[in-house]
Amino acid sequence: MICTAGHTVGALRRAQDAIAIALLPFDEAVDEFEWVYEPCLGPCADRKSGHRGGVLWGEFQATGFQGNPGWVMLQTGKCDGCHSFHVWCHDCGEKFAVPDDKSVTCGCEGREWASVQESAASGHVGQPTSIWLMMREYGGAPTTLDRRPIR
Repeated sequence: MICTAGHTVGALRRAQDAIAIALLPFDEAVDEFEWVYEPCLGPCADRKSGHRGGVLWGEFQATGFQGNPGWVMLQTGKCDGCHSFHVWCHDCGEKFAVPDDKSVTCGCEGREWASVQESAASGHVGQPTSIWLMMREYGGAPTTLDRRPIR
């Protein structure tokens, strides 16, 4: 969906609840965003019949994280079938799904990715409503990368 007049804060919040929506200014969507849509690497990949989901990768991120002496280069996405988080770690080149309530490592030393339900430990009070994609390096504090609603 393209909106040439921009977007509201509420639209941005609703887009975060969706699976394959990114809000970009029109010029950036046409000229700068590299559209990459690939098959799911999570639970959908194991299905022998029926719908097999796909992942629309988000914007490329080059970000400094606490505990990392350099930059972390990555993209994240969500499957439109099983809703699992996906990570494309450009540092080691691996693409992988991050199962709910599990942590995985990529080819980068000391880097761990997890899909975590919000909890009292994260400061959430009441019934959990979201799953968070987190990344931690060298045992440091986890960094939130993305979120999706609990289905």
